[in-house]
Amino acid sequence: MKLKDYLVAIACVVLWGLTFPVIKHMSGFVPGIFLTACRFAVIAIPVAFTAFPNMGWKRFLVYSLCFGCGQYLLSTLGIYYGLSAGIAAVIMQVQVFITIGLAYAWLHEKVGVPQVIGSILGFAGVALLLFFNTYFSVSVIGLIITFTASCCWAAVNLIVKTSKITDFTSLVAWGALPNIPILWLMSWGFGEFDKVHLDTSQLLQLAGSVIFLGLVVTFGVSVFWNGLLKKHAAIQVAPFSLLIPVVGLVSSWLWFHDTDSKQIAPLALIFAGLAVVIGANALGSRAAAAAAALKAAAPARA
Repeated sequence: MKLKDYLVAIACVVLWGLTFPVIKHMSGFVPGIFLTACRFAVIAIPVAFTAFPNMGWKRFLVYSLCFGCGQYLLSTLGIYYGLSAGIAAVIMQVQVFITIGLAYAWLHEKVGVPQVIGSILGFAGVALLLFFNTYFSVSVIGLIITFTASCCWAAVNLIVKTSKITDFTSLVAWGALPNIPILWLMSWGFGEFDKVHLDTSQLLQLAGSVIFLGLVVTFGVSVFWNGLLKKHAAIQVAPFSLLIPVVGLVSSWLWFHDTDSKQIAPLALIFAGLAVVIGANALGSRAAAAAAALKAAAPARA
């Protein structure tokens, strides 16, 4: 991976991490399904300017539902049903190991020992964050919902990896479209419309959150993240998302003043694991470049 790709990956996970406290804040006066429906209505706007993605209908519908009703709706509902913003960010990172495992088993991607060690260190940090910040006193429903959302995220990653897609703008925009009627119908069916009574301040906050959650994160970040997954092996990209709970927890501490949750050791483990993975990836890239240079120079010497 080049420096630009590393910076894109870090920017993606920072923005993803910031969504959790935003959703937690909005859950105080906007129902979860209603918020997700607003979010996806905005994401689908570019459909008017883009062609349908180069993907079969069955694969597209699986991608779309895993992307919208799976990854994003369920992660929002997990918070809505009592899971803290920081812990939701932690649970979502199960997708890292599901993605790497599926890529190894299904796509036969090479996974080096240092990368495995780094991923294990990162997972240990994530597990400690979960332990230290909940003491197992979590919303069981929220936990199950968010874990399912994480599995859906892994499925989205694998679909992107195995597709022929190159225009991720159209994939994300069109992928949002089938979710919109489903989300609005679900919101109406659960009686959420009757719970939406917003004053001017709350309406402005809703507009701002929809722009941030929808256009900036769900649309913009998904486009760049899918591009990274398509360009590089899953083991090179997926571990970066281990930083999402770090951003989610830190931003939650700052926003909700939850200073008792600060745990240095788990964060240090996550950063150490990520450093090992990045270091292994960098050394692998240099070794490949050196081998290619030697191979190119061999005919000249002959």
